[in-house]
Amino acid sequence: MSDPMNLDEFDELLSCLIDGRLNANEHQRLESAMRQSADCRKRYRDMMRLHASLAWSRSWWLKQSGTMRDPIEGGSDVPSPAANLDVVPSVQTHSPANRKHVRVLSALLVLATVFLMLLGFSRFAGDRGVSKSPVVSTRVLNSEHRIDSADLEESMDHSSEESELAVISDAVGMKWSEGDIRRAGESLTAGPLKFDSGLLQLDFSSGARLVCRGPASLELISAKCVRIYSGEATCYVGELGKGFQVLTGESEVIDLGTSFGIRVDNKGDSEIHVFDGAVSVRQQPESDAVEYTEKTAVRLSPQEMTKTDFSSEGFPKFEELRSLREEQWSNRYLAWKDYAKSISEDPSVLVHYTFEDQKQSDIEVFNQSRGESRGTSGTILRAKWCEGRWPNKKGLRFQQESDRVLLKVPGKYSELSFVTWARPDAFLQSSSVLLLTEHPRRWFMHGTLNDELRDTSAPTDTFRWVLTDRNVARLSLAIMDKAPLTYNTSEYVSGARPGAENQNGVWGCYGVTIDPQAMQVSHFYNGKRTSVTQLDRMVPLPLETMEMGNHSTTPAERKAGMGYRFFGVIDELIIANRVFDCEEMATIYEIGRQDQN
Repeated sequence: MSDPMNLDEFDELLSCLIDGRLNANEHQRLESAMRQSADCRKRYRDMMRLHASLAWSRSWWLKQSGTMRDPIEGGSDVPSPAANLDVVPSVQTHSPANRKHVRVLSALLVLATVFLMLLGFSRFAGDRGVSKSPVVSTRVLNSEHRIDSADLEESMDHSSEESELAVISDAVGMKWSEGDIRRAGESLTAGPLKFDSGLLQLDFSSGARLVCRGPASLELISAKCVRIYSGEATCYVGELGKGFQVLTGESEVIDLGTSFGIRVDNKGDSEIHVFDGAVSVRQQPESDAVEYTEKTAVRLSPQEMTKTDFSSEGFPKFEELRSLREEQWSNRYLAWKDYAKSISEDPSVLVHYTFEDQKQSDIEVFNQSRGESRGTSGTILRAKWCEGRWPNKKGLRFQQESDRVLLKVPGKYSELSFVTWARPDAFLQSSSVLLLTEHPRRWFMHGTLNDELRDTSAPTDTFRWVLTDRNVARLSLAIMDKAPLTYNTSEYVSGARPGAENQNGVWGCYGVTIDPQAMQVSHFYNGKRTSVTQLDRMVPLPLETMEMGNHSTTPAERKAGMGYRFFGVIDELIIANRVFDCEEMATIYEIGRQDQN
């Protein structure tokens, strides 16, 4: 233990801290003084309260004198021509004997400003049920964290309600409280989180992971701080996440690495069981911190902090969540397989690519449709087999510009439904193709199945079903007029506007129908109809030269920017010669969803 520090040295170290002149040894002494001496901690708080008003008064005076402008109004901190600069005091005019006092006062003014900002946040949080003890107090007392101004600014930035503090990385069997429904993959900002049952995994941007079991009620405060009102949770912390705080009632737990379990009852009393590493526990904001190491446990209440028998049983674990997730995936996969058979047996279904019962060496996607007018299996060009919506399901990954699947459906159709399950991993251009038709001469020109199509008499009417770079579906129908090579093109855009969390790396169910009776095009996204648009005109469409995931282009065309490259995974395609209604689309989505949360 280091020697006690007198208050003069304490003041000098604070001054050096603000000036950026504190070396490692002095930094350690300052932290040690704050941890060991109640007088130093009290002096720190008293100084903040004493000089806080001076800091705000000085800020107001500078603005009134013309040397500071209101940031809401804009402008820089430059003297106004009308400012009376003669009355501005300059610290450089003080005598050497007073410079130390001025430097300490300046340091205290800066710290006072920070203190008031944190105090304001604490009061705001207190109005929502959060402890009014400022988070910064723990950071000062904890040797794992520096107390420099940059660290304080980072803490305040992470406390902002607008910042993304964590993400729901997994959720199984969730029953959310009314009005608080969330989804896996959703980013979270500061605020409450409450659910009645299920397992929830939160990954914080600071490097901590929290696995919670419902019923649970918690509140995200910052990327390094969460308050648990009730429920059970296990906290995992990596090397960069050390110092993650869990608040319960008046108590405070700081993870020093690497995992612990916590159980909070409805009264706010809690138990902490340290599985690995160590935690620092404070019963109340004014209490001294006590460190507990692995395979130890402590019970906390507002009145006392007592050791209790250690047990790792009963706490939610990552392994438990993964096991439940795999069980849920397996059940949903089997349910989808049964339903997929009924789709394949529908006589109106022309193409049903389930990507099932396939080998890695297969060069075709088998068409499972049993209809008389069924289309061909799909020829795979460069696309690679991969995992689909569930671990046991196959899909095709499209990465390169030439990755695509070629398919044909005999005949021409006016009434059509298209459905696909796709996971766009990135939008590399303005349009990414799901499915389109090509002029047969292009297939011949590029040497694709030329023997089969050399004598085709298919007309040149075509369609493009694509996603924009904002994951919005669009169907384009091009009908050739009498004049050669002149097309009349109509575009029908989906009304769905997926949020940022549903754009990259997220499975989506996309559907579109063409109804010649009602003269309508309807778009569907995840089982819901998102738009209905009147058809400009309609002629039967040939589907004899279709491509999925990309289309053929010459080097000159690629250089000119022509392309509809899809970058991601597709693991199901349905083409039917009738219009699927809203109920059918909803069922396809509900049964085919990756999970229930």
